Formats: sequence, C-alpha cells, structure tokens
Amino acid sequence: MSLKDKKIVLITTFCSPYRYKLFDNLSHKLNIVFYFFIHCKNKTKEDIKHLEIISDHSSFNYLPLIKIFEKLFKNRYDIIIKCTNNKWSFLGTFIIAKLINAKFIIWHTMWYYPKTLQYRLFSWLLLKILKDYSDAIVVYGEHGKKFLIDKGINSEKIFIAWQTVDNEVFGRDVSEQEVQEIFEKYNLKKDTPIILYVGRIIELKGIEYLLEASKILKDSGKRFTLLFVGDGKMRTFVENFCEQNSIDYRITGILNYKNLVPFYKMAKVLILPSITTNTSKELWGLVVNEAFNQGCPVVVTDAVGAGVGGLVNHGVNGFIVPERNAQALANAIEKILSDNIIYSKISQNAQEEIKQWNYERQTQGFLDAVKYSLKERH
Repeated sequence: MSLKDKKIVLITTFCSPYRYKLFDNLSHKLNIVFYFFIHCKNKTKEDIKHLEIISDHSSFNYLPLIKIFEKLFKNRYDIIIKCTNNKWSFLGTFIIAKLINAKFIIWHTMWYYPKTLQYRLFSWLLLKILKDYSDAIVVYGEHGKKFLIDKGINSEKIFIAWQTVDNEVFGRDVSEQEVQEIFEKYNLKKDTPIILYVGRIIELKGIEYLLEASKILKDSGKRFTLLFVGDGKMRTFVENFCEQNSIDYRITGILNYKNLVPFYKMAKVLILPSITTNTSKELWGLVVNEAFNQGCPVVVTDAVGAGVGGLVNHGVNGFIVPERNAQALANAIEKILSDNIIYSKISQNAQEEIKQWNYERQTQGFLDAVKYSLKERH
C-alpha cells in the first residue's frame, strides 16, 4: 500500500505565507487535508496578528476546534499530524487519535518548556505522550532533536523538517531603484552602515541588549544607523534610549514580508538578539533565512533556534553570541562593520548555505516521519 492510500490530516493554528509551499508540497505527495483552528484574524494571539493568513487552497479548512474533532471521528484518518500549539487542541486530538486507532505524529516546535506552573504540569504529560504514545515526531532543527533526546525520547523517531522561507521571494534580484527609494523614504545615508533588526519590538527579542551594544559601538566611534523594521510594546523605550544616547535610528513600523527584501540587501548586518524568558524562547527566527538569501550577515544569540539549530555556523556565515551579553554582541557587530574581508566571506557563505534550506528538504522531513509511523514495530 502506497502513502497515497493513507488518509492523513495535519492540524495546526493557521497557514501563513512561509508555510504555504510546505503544505502545498505535502498535498501533492500525500492524501492529506489541513485543519486550521484559528480562522479569523481578529481572534489571533498578539504575536501573530501581523502575519497574513492564507486560505486559498482546496485542502485547507478553517474550522472551530469542536468541528475539527467531529471531522476526525467522522473521517477516520489513518494518520494525524498535530502541532503542540494550544494544549487543549493537542490533548483532544491525541485522545481522538487513540480512539480511532490512528497513527499520531507530533510536530514539536519547541526546544524550551516555559517555567510556569501550568506548563510544568502540561509538559510532564506532553513528554509522556512523546515518549510512549507518539508514532513519530517532527522538529525544526538539530536543537529541537537534541532537546527531545535529552528528555529521553528515542532518537530514531525524531525527524527534522528544516525551517524554510520562500527563497524565490527573498533571494530575488533587488534593483538599485528599490534601494534608493528606501534610502530616500527614511532619510538614510549611503555611506553609513545599516544595522538591521526585523521583528516585533518586545522583551523576548532582547531589544535592550541591542540598544546597549549600539551604545558601546557609538561610544567607540563607530558610525551606523540602527534600523528597526517592525513594531511592538518597546517602541517608545527604543525611541527614548536612542534619543538620550544620540544614536542614529529609524523605525519603519510593520511591513509586508515581500517588502522586506530590499532591506536585507542594503543592510550591513542583521541582528537577532533574542533572550530566554520564563514564558518563551525563540523557536527559530526565520528572519535569518530571509537575510541569508540576500547575503546579509547575521549576529544572533544562543537563545535563537536558527543559531543553534544548524543554520548559522559561527564565524562562517554569521556569529553566535551569548544571550544577554551586550559587549559580546557589540564585538561581533564590530567585526562585520570594520573588516570588509570578513564581511564579504560571511556574506558569500550565507548565500551559499541558504540554497539547501528549501521546501523540498522541509517536506522530506514530514514524509520520512509518515513512513516511519507506518512501520511495524514489536
């Protein structure tokens, strides 16, 4: 019996632009449908409000959770793939999978469990299900696999679906006119290096350490413009800090993902200084994939999934520094700003590395997990 003969369903929150080609690829290789339980933009969590939600695919179904559970019972799928988002949807799906005797594959996106009482209770149960009741597990990168192995999970059933963005979108040629328009719009100077940050301006992203690193660089005589593409609760804090310390900065606000490409082209370096908090940790950091497509070097912390998960190779295509360490962050940025040989080498290596981080490779991780889940084991 081929994989096409198996009825498969994947359940997750919603389809964003960077997931569309993955799901489309899976729909061509498997007999699969997709159920999304966040189906209205004004009901999304704060951290995903800025993402575009895609629904134009014959296999996509946006449904209330109770309706999804009904369809699982009615359609009797052979394989159920479920993300770990939302503990009640996860537990409900798991119970139904066991009741209908479906193979249960977990899409485990985390490499850190929040230190809240509620999550400590849930993580115990989650680990039990991962270890004893899952048929296969899909993770983002090497960091996700190591995290689970350290928790006692059998490595044989863990498969990596390497985190991917649309390289055709982010690797496209950028015209001089596009770059010029951005310089003019934000009153930027072409002879001043741009230190770029893309994302939400919030505590989790380590914004205060980026600002402290910028102050260190500025006090040492470095010329640069700190350019924030995004918005968030710490915006006023950023504005006040930069003005009080005479740091040249710009904040664009939130931009459509397709409009980010010229920013990566014109930036000297992208910074993702994320930190670990009691409630969260950077799962990956797709802005790193995006930046690599334009040969933009990156400096990330060791609290960034992309940094420790296999994409960033320290000193080769970027730099990885300890989290919450402004001096280390400043030192790494200074190397890229000051040494054109280092910059050119890292830029070239970044563009070369990202070629293999594509949707075919990501899709294969899911296919391998599906095949493994169907193996007879004694």
